[in-house]
Amino acid sequence: MRWVPVSPSQPLASGPARSRPWIAIAGGASSIVAVILQFSACIFPYAYYSDGSPSIFNGAFAGDAWFIAEPVTVVLGGLIAAILVMIGINRTTGALSAGALVALGVQSTTMWAGYMGIAANQGRIGPGSIIGVVGGVLLIAGGSLALTAVVTERLKQAPAEPKSST
Repeated sequence: MRWVPVSPSQPLASGPARSRPWIAIAGGASSIVAVILQFSACIFPYAYYSDGSPSIFNGAFAGDAWFIAEPVTVVLGGLIAAILVMIGINRTTGALSAGALVALGVQSTTMWAGYMGIAANQGRIGPGSIIGVVGGVLLIAGGSLALTAVVTERLKQAPAEPKSST
């Protein structure tokens, strides 16, 4: 095998440019909105108690800074997965990214629902809990749209089965 340089006059890509399905773009865009909501939920108080109103970024007791790791992971992972869904490297990357968005959405929704349940039991529900649940559900929706894009793209590329002539 020998290396052959490509001249600047030769095009690097072969074939027409492939456009992304609108449903993949919608899934990625809605996931980015969800990530922004998740980050916002960390700023607002998730509960109002008689002795304060804690948020994820402004906790109420010593040692609660460890609670920051989970939503920051959701924000960073969701942002990366949403970008991968929108640029569409290949079907495998799209499917894994869509699955990650759904999984992060389910996990985040249950986390914020847990904060909401504690707040309802011991105080009053804050806006952070509500924004977090909405962001988590939107992340699930964005991942589901992205997964739909992967499946429909696969179905479009599947060869038609020949009809039997019996």
